[in-house]
Formats: sequence, C-alpha cells, structure tokens
Amino acid sequence: MSNRNENLGGRLPLLDPKGLAPAQAKLYKVMDNTLIAWANQTGFVVKTRDGKFIGPFNPSLYSPGITDGFSQFMDAEPKNTKLDKRTRQIVILTVGGAPGRRRSISEGKAGLR
Repeated sequence: MSNRNENLGGRLPLLDPKGLAPAQAKLYKVMDNTLIAWANQTGFVVKTRDGKFIGPFNPSLYSPGITDGFSQFMDAEPKNTKLDKRTRQIVILTVGGAPGRRRSISEGKAGLR
C-alpha cells in the first residue's frame, strides 16, 4: 500500500480487488455498479485510482453477508419513506449533526444539491 492510500481505509487495510474471495468479488461488482454513479452525482470519491474502495466502503468488503443485508435496507428505505425528499434530507442532517458525525453532515448536504 502506498503512503497516499495508507489512511483511506481507516483502521482496516484497503482491499485489492484482484485478491478478493468470491463473495467479496461479487459484492465489489455490485458496489462498483451502484456507488460509482452515486459518487459521480454527489461529488464523493469512493475508490482509489487502482480500484480499492476507501472510507466507509472499504469495511463493507470485509463482511459481504452483513453488507448485503444492510445494502438492501439502504435501497428500500428511500423508496418506502413517507417523507418527501427535502424533509428526509433534513432528518439525515439533524441526526448526522450529533457530535462526531461530520461525515453524515457532508453526505446529507450532497443529497440536498
């Protein structure tokens, strides 16, 4: 791992897509097909130039079973909410505004654009 990528995975080393187990590789492909479009739309960087997922997305590859279930929830939540888009984003910002939750605030602001 280069010095530039050293801290991009938090406490976990970044996983190289070439060395993933089958379940991880399947999840990587799903994440690659969904997160990249979202990232481009909102202005977030989710991967290194060599294809390693970074930030909160890197740990997802360590637990494909949990990530799959959580991803289904995350996909279903905005589709089934009774809140309009703006109110939902305000709730996200309010909850994300708790001390130590800077990442949620920046993600919520991106959703309001």
